[in-house]
Amino acid sequence: MSSEQRELLLDLQPGPLIPSGSSLTGLDLFAGIGGLSAGFADIGFSMTGVDSEPVAGEVYRRAGFGDARTHDLRSELFEANVAVIVGGPPCKPWSPVNLQKRRSAHEDHGLLTRFVENVCAIRPAIFIMENVPALSSDEVYRCGVEQLRDYGYDIAARVLHYDQFGAATKRRRLFTVGVRELRGGAHIFFRLLREHHAPSRTVRDAIVRFRDAPRGSYPDHDWSELQTIGKYRGRYESGQYGWTRLDYDSAAPSFGSVAKTYILHPEAGIGGYAERVLSVREVMAIMGFADSVCFPERTSRARRYQMVANAVSPIASRAIAVVVKRLLVGSSA
Repeated sequence: MSSEQRELLLDLQPGPLIPSGSSLTGLDLFAGIGGLSAGFADIGFSMTGVDSEPVAGEVYRRAGFGDARTHDLRSELFEANVAVIVGGPPCKPWSPVNLQKRRSAHEDHGLLTRFVENVCAIRPAIFIMENVPALSSDEVYRCGVEQLRDYGYDIAARVLHYDQFGAATKRRRLFTVGVRELRGGAHIFFRLLREHHAPSRTVRDAIVRFRDAPRGSYPDHDWSELQTIGKYRGRYESGQYGWTRLDYDSAAPSFGSVAKTYILHPEAGIGGYAERVLSVREVMAIMGFADSVCFPERTSRARRYQMVANAVSPIASRAIAVVVKRLLVGSSA
C-alpha cells in the first residue's frame, strides 16, 4: 500500500467529532415540512425544526421528525446547542423558475446570511446547507463561505442528484458542507456519501399504487381540477416552461409547484384515464415522503404543493444523515 493510499484510508476512518456517549442532536433551519430532518430522525438524531410557517411545523411534529418551533429567522438568531445544523434557506432568489425578482432584488435573499450567522453563533461540529445550484455564483454565498472559514470550518460543496440515492426524482441541489477539526476536511463527507448511491426508483415505483385510488383515499391524494389542460398540449409535447407529462419508466425531472407548472400524470387523458395533474400525495411519494407524513385538512392545495416543492427528498437526507453520524461518532457508526 502506497503512502497516498494509507492517507486516503485514514481519511475515510474519521471521527469522532463529539465525545463518546454524547447525544446526537441537530437543528434544521428553514425546516419546512422536514425533508432534511426526516433522514436524521430516522437514524436516531434528536432534531429541532425551525420555520416561520406554522402549518409546516405541524406537519413536522405530526410526522415525528422532532420538535417544531415557529420562529422568524429574519429578525433574530435561534439559540441552541447542537452537534449539527442543516437547512435550506429559501431558494426563490436563485431559482431558474423564478422569472420576476432575482437574487438581491428578492426579499428572501438576506435569509442566506441569516443561516450563516446562526452557524457562526451556535458553532456546531458540522453544518449542511441545501439550495439550488445557481446559488454558487452569488457573491453573498461566497462571502458567507469565507466568513464560515474564518470561524474554523473546512468547507466543500457539490451538486447532488436525488435519484443517485434511490429517489424517484432527478432533482439537483447544491449541498455545502462545513466541518471543524476533521482529519481530511469536508471533502471526506462527499467521498463517504458515494458509498450510499443506490439505483434510482421510477415514477411507476413511486405512484402506481395510487393509479385507481379515489380522491381522498390516501392523505393528500387530491389534485387541482383544471379545465384548461387541453389548451396547453403543445407545451406538454415540447416541455415549454417546464410543463411535462411524466414517464412511468424513469425518475421524474425536477419540477416546482404543480399549482404553478402543471405536471401531468403519466396516463393523463390516455385510454380513458382522467386528464389530470399529479396529486399532492403523488408528488410527496416521488420525493420519498412516507404516507404517514400529511398536511392538516385545512391547508389549501396550493400551499401543500408549494411546501412539497420546497422540500428535500427524505431518501437523500437519510444517506446524508448516515455519513454525518459516521463523522460525528467515528468510523464504527
